[in-house]
Amino acid sequence: MTVGIERCPNCGSPDHGPAEIAGLVRCSDCSTVYAESYVPHEEVFREGYLSGGTGDYGVDVSHPRFRAYLVRVGHRRCARIERAQLTPTESVLDVGCGSGEFLEAAVAEGWRAVGVEPLADASAVARERGLDVVTGTIDDVDERFDAVTAFHVLEHMPNGPLFLRTLASAVRSGGVVYVESPNWDSRLREVTGERWMHLRAGEHLVHNTPATLRTALEHAGLEDVRTGSVSYTDREHTLDETMILLARPTWRPWLGRLERIGLGRVLARGAARRDARRGRGDVVWGLGRRP
Repeated sequence: MTVGIERCPNCGSPDHGPAEIAGLVRCSDCSTVYAESYVPHEEVFREGYLSGGTGDYGVDVSHPRFRAYLVRVGHRRCARIERAQLTPTESVLDVGCGSGEFLEAAVAEGWRAVGVEPLADASAVARERGLDVVTGTIDDVDERFDAVTAFHVLEHMPNGPLFLRTLASAVRSGGVVYVESPNWDSRLREVTGERWMHLRAGEHLVHNTPATLRTALEHAGLEDVRTGSVSYTDREHTLDETMILLARPTWRPWLGRLERIGLGRVLARGAARRDARRGRGDVVWGLGRRP
């Protein structure tokens, strides 16, 4: 069973044309790329989604090495939120927090961090780590925060502005909404095409770029909107993992030689920063302030 998408998830326009990949269309008004249909959420998001997958869906984030990487990424996300705030960040709500890696980083930064996660097994893992996580949705949290975040959730939503307004409802006046999703304009997507890891047919509904994410944030009524891209390269990545993330397979032989003298990863990080500046990083991020 699938559900058809009749209007652009970002601007609501019914007009669209073909995209580069079968099963996807491009909005004629705002250029958002989105799926023609999707599998209902209740069939996708089931117990086990974050610990090895449920049939064709899900991702395993339980490996200690991957989890530690996500915590380090969380610290970088905290830094971006801090730079955007007019006053020091003291509290954050993470929607769709999974097993709590971003929350762990936020607590280490000194913030009061609360998570909400609909999957009971994932939220239980987070609570076992001592984190404040509610099993449910944002409607189950009755307070306002300096920042509300959602990482890799927006791409699952058939109405982006409606979801962003829901996030904003839990933000104090002057606070920020911060989201991240896979970047359709990424070098990785361009190089891998129909093999792009983030296509996830039936599960990922909308594929944003910095420009289309701005459209969604502005349609949600947020102000001081900023968007960009980033590739989360990491000091613990192997050189091969870094090459996959940067989508530069032909660099592997000579970067391997340079790595023997400690320069391979330095050049790789430089390439990641250039991609980010050009809007071609692996992830698109967006941030808007609640009036």
